[in-house]
Amino acid sequence: MAFTVDDLQRLSDLTASAWQDGLDRDWSADFPPRAGLELILHGYDVCQGLGVPFAPPADLCARLREHTRDWPMWTSPGWSSLTEDADAWTDLLRASGR
Repeated sequence: MAFTVDDLQRLSDLTASAWQDGLDRDWSADFPPRAGLELILHGYDVCQGLGVPFAPPADLCARLREHTRDWPMWTSPGWSSLTEDADAWTDLLRASGR
């Protein structure tokens, strides 16, 4: 998956924007974090189903949390606002309704 995200980023028109959550997003700045967030959250879901532990790197979780903090999905039904909890991964899981 990481190679796919990297290829999309490298080969795309970086001046393009994408409509996400009702907002026009900057493709070059927001696509990789959105993909990363989707991958770690759904990776967690899969691992939970398989009974396999999943713990993404703490620094990655902290960067994803800070980059996506103002995104409207955190106020969608079933989701909640991010906090300043010291454990960014736990905060991402809680805020995403997991």
